[in-house]
Amino acid sequence: MILIIEWIGTVFVLVGGLLITRKRASNPKKRKVALYFYIVGTLAFGWFAWLIQAYGLLVTQTVFFFINLRGVVRCIKEIKHFTDGMFEDMAGLE
Repeated sequence: MILIIEWIGTVFVLVGGLLITRKRASNPKKRKVALYFYIVGTLAFGWFAWLIQAYGLLVTQTVFFFINLRGVVRCIKEIKHFTDGMFEDMAGLE
């Protein structure tokens, strides 16, 4: 089971890395998906670190989790700001 958790973390972090480096990652919605992959990966690696008592890795993954969570919150704010501005612009067309 420990090996499965490690590989889940590996796959999700790698997919998140691939998604975040794509050109379309400047789009907050696409970037948010990549950050969700990172979050799942860091949670899996954190669980793995806890199980094998690798506390340095656990601290690292905890910090990465909060960094990625901050990124998701920023993406949500960007999306909200964009959509709010879009509807305000459309109201001026009436």
